[in-house]
Amino acid sequence: MKKILAARSIILVAALLLLPAFAIHAFVDTCRNVTFRVTNRTGRAIDIKKIKYYNASNTKWKTENVKNGSERCDSGQTCNVAREDLGGADSDRITKIKFIYKEVNSNLEHESNQFEPTDPVCRDEKVFGLGQSWALTLAASTTTSGRNSCKDVQFKYKNNTGGFMIVKAVNYYWGGRWRRELISGGFGGYDRAGCSHGETCLTVDVQSELDDPDHDGPENLFDIVGMIAATRIADPNYGSNLGDADGGDITQIKFEYSTRFSKTHRDGSTSTIRTDEGTSQIFRPTSPRCSDGRVYGEGQAWTIGKSKSPTLIRMEDPIMPPGAVDPASVGNGKKPKGKKKKIQK
Repeated sequence: MKKILAARSIILVAALLLLPAFAIHAFVDTCRNVTFRVTNRTGRAIDIKKIKYYNASNTKWKTENVKNGSERCDSGQTCNVAREDLGGADSDRITKIKFIYKEVNSNLEHESNQFEPTDPVCRDEKVFGLGQSWALTLAASTTTSGRNSCKDVQFKYKNNTGGFMIVKAVNYYWGGRWRRELISGGFGGYDRAGCSHGETCLTVDVQSELDDPDHDGPENLFDIVGMIAATRIADPNYGSNLGDADGGDITQIKFEYSTRFSKTHRDGSTSTIRTDEGTSQIFRPTSPRCSDGRVYGEGQAWTIGKSKSPTLIRMEDPIMPPGAVDPASVGNGKKPKGKKKKIQK
């Protein structure tokens, strides 16, 4: 038995001698069986895939793959990513930690915000996050991969403004911030993309490979030029592409719009009295998850404006011949009442 143990010792020593110096240092200097504790507040089940940590002792960020590929953490659960060995970190100061996680049944991967341990020195069996209530939220995380555009999305609304309304942009909230989608059908007062008072309508947008994938500003030239160049605007089923929103939860929506009020002339033509700009109230989808072809507002009767009837469309006053007196200007054709002037004899 002693001979067997001696032989094993000789083999171990020989193996260590064959290893490069940096490998021996990493083996000896490893911070072993470390645990990272965090609570899942994302509202959905996640798989924690990696741990990123900053070693202040050597001023470097490192990434540690979670053992077994991932650690499942259900919504609301406090989870321990355990048995991790941090090479070259024994007694070093780990001052910043981030979690890389993936939504279950989704290809979306997120990087959490940065957490800072109150006791940063790494030791064997150390539990980072103990007593600190670290929590993962989508609002504080950044989507790093797997996010695609949510394509051909439309927004359903009822026009109750009292005039002819055109939606120019839709603001939608997901991932912890508001985003703005320009509606190309709304530029230039394009009538086929508008909505008369009392009607329920869908937004109409034109998309192409020239579209701004983030839809976050007027630099999206196709949204403007498309009003002139594209005939597909007439397709009522042509929706918006919401950049990077596929699979995301859009929890709030509001509309930017203009309303045109007109009057009718005797010859049947109309002219605009005024045009008002407005922003709707915030609407909340009952089912927030975005997917291709989604129609937000379906079955929810989202109504924009408070008017109960159209703004009065007035008939233009008749054209009077030269020298004639407009009866309306003198009390509906009646002579104005007044004292009779006495004639002196």
